[in-house]
Amino acid sequence: MKRTILLLLSVFTCATFASGQIVTWNFENTTDATSVADGIYASSVNISSGSFRFQSGEGGMIGYGSHWSQSSDLDKYLEFSISADAGYSFDISSFSLQLGRTGSGPQHFTLQYSFDGFSSSVFTIGSGSITSTNSNSLDSFNLSGNLPIDSVTGTITFRLYGHDASSTGNLRVNDFEIFGSITSLSAIPEPSTYTAIIGIFSLGFLLWRRRVKP
Repeated sequence: MKRTILLLLSVFTCATFASGQIVTWNFENTTDATSVADGIYASSVNISSGSFRFQSGEGGMIGYGSHWSQSSDLDKYLEFSISADAGYSFDISSFSLQLGRTGSGPQHFTLQYSFDGFSSSVFTIGSGSITSTNSNSLDSFNLSGNLPIDSVTGTITFRLYGHDASSTGNLRVNDFEIFGSITSLSAIPEPSTYTAIIGIFSLGFLLWRRRVKP
């Protein structure tokens, strides 16, 4: 009976209700997030300098920006963030994206995140080489290292840097996808859950009566 009560309390106080893909930016003529799971907020994707544009490419439309760093310095980037709504937390299990470039565009990228808007704490998720110069066949990357897998109740800001360009070429981007789970910290059960709870209490009561019956 005690275990039953503890189980019911856990249903009321904490429930994971979304697991899998929690945010997507598909760059179909917009930098806004095109799919966001309940319990979190996702910003649009902004570029640190210059303008962000769109062109035909893999899957329909892709985004691009020009004039990237011709050195390894991380001085130009795309920035975006996700935040937990009040009463929710989230964790991240992996980050996937597609990248390409023009012939003189950035040959490498670095993806980082911060909990304080890059004021002090900065963490690198991963980096890699960008080889595709075909707008209809971008390079695909799946990054799962050094991600915030613990429950996050605040905001995470991401920056995607492009560097080592040979001139003023373009960095092409498509399908940013974040995978993880979202947890309600004070979940309110659905009506069907109430029915299950009543059934569990009834069963527990019957078992208790059998144990105490002489």
